[in-house]
Amino acid sequence: MNAKTWLLGFLIALVSTTPLSAEPKLVIKENDSLQDVLRGQADKKIGVLLNSGVELHGVLKEVGAKVIRLQELRNREAFDAVIPLSEVSAVLIDNHLFD
Repeated sequence: MNAKTWLLGFLIALVSTTPLSAEPKLVIKENDSLQDVLRGQADKKIGVLLNSGVELHGVLKEVGAKVIRLQELRNREAFDAVIPLSEVSAVLIDNHLFD
């Protein structure tokens, strides 16, 4: 394999593994509430850990004053979930988006 072929292969591999658009890093400000963090994740895939220990994963569609709505639930794609904010103990955000 000559140097030009190797370099071309290397560049193709580099371009194919580099994200075209970088997502902004998750930033939490001092006075942010759970609602503020959730609003920043609107229309993105997230996970929600409930006080009961159950995890739900889906696309966050709405953040209200007292509830959120997840669509396209993992393993239940035909269903939506309306979840009281008081039942949310953690929001799970995919870290690889922030590398």
